[in-house]
Amino acid sequence: ENAAENLNDALSGIDKVRAEIGDVDELPAIDERLFALRDVARKHRTAIDALPELLEALRRKVELLDSEDDALNHLADAEQAAREAYAQAARDLSARRTTAAGTLAEAVAAELPDLKLNAARFVCAVSELPEAEWHAQGMNRAVFLVSTNRGVPPAPIQKVASGGELARFMLALKLNLARAERMETLVFDEVDTGISGATADAVGKRLRALARDVQVLVVTHAPQVAAYGAHHYAVSKTDGAAAVLTSVRRLSADERPEELARILAGGAATDTARKMARELMGKT
Repeated sequence: ENAAENLNDALSGIDKVRAEIGDVDELPAIDERLFALRDVARKHRTAIDALPELLEALRRKVELLDSEDDALNHLADAEQAAREAYAQAARDLSARRTTAAGTLAEAVAAELPDLKLNAARFVCAVSELPEAEWHAQGMNRAVFLVSTNRGVPPAPIQKVASGGELARFMLALKLNLARAERMETLVFDEVDTGISGATADAVGKRLRALARDVQVLVVTHAPQVAAYGAHHYAVSKTDGAAAVLTSVRRLSADERPEELARILAGGAATDTARKMARELMGKT
C-alpha cells in the first residue's frame, strides 16, 4: 500500500511536469534550440542570457549602416552651417580689429613725441591668415610694426627697436591699453632700459601723468624717472647665512634726495650729486 501511494504521487508529479512542458514531441526541437543558443553564445563570447541584449545592439548597428548616407549628409550640412557661421563671425571680428588697429596706432603715435620718439612711426598691421591656420580667436594675425627713422619702412618692432626704444614703445602701448581695459594698477619693470638724460626725464613725466588715472609701480635705476614718483621705496639685497635676503623700505621725504644722490653718484652720495638730486625733485 505504501509503495502504491508513493507510485501514485510520482505519477502525479510526472503528469504535472508533462503538462508544463507541453507536447513531449517538442523536446527534441527544444534541445536543438538550446544547443544552437549555446553555439551562438560561444561564438560571441557571451552568456546565453545576454543574447537578447546583444541582438538589440547588432540591430542598431545594422540600422546605422543602412542610414549611413543620411547621417553623412546631415553631418555635411551641419559642417557647412558651422563653417559659414564661423566665417561670418570671423569677418565681423576682423573688421572691428582693423578699425581698432587704426585707432590704437593713432593713439600710440600721439604719445611718441613726449617720449622723444619724434621721427618714429607705429603701425598695427592686421592680416588674414590662410584658412588652414584659422583658430578660435579668428582668422587674423596682428603685428606691431615700427620705424624709428624717416624714410625707413616700418618693420616688426622686435627687429627694429633698440632696448630703449622698445621700452618707450611698450610704455606708449600700455598707456593706451590701460585706458581701454580700465586697469587699476600698472607695473613697469626697467622701463628706462637703454635711456638716460632728457629721454629718461620725458619717460618720468609721462609716467607721472599716467599716475593721475591709475596706480603706477615703477622699478627703475634712473634717478630722472624715480624723481617723479609720489613715493619712493629702496630695494636692497644682503647675503644671509642661508640665503640672499631682499628688503624693501619706504623712504621719507628727507631720505629721498639722499637716495637719488647715491644713484647719481654711482655709490656714496657727493655734494654735487645731492645738488643734482634736489634739482631733479624740484622739477617734478
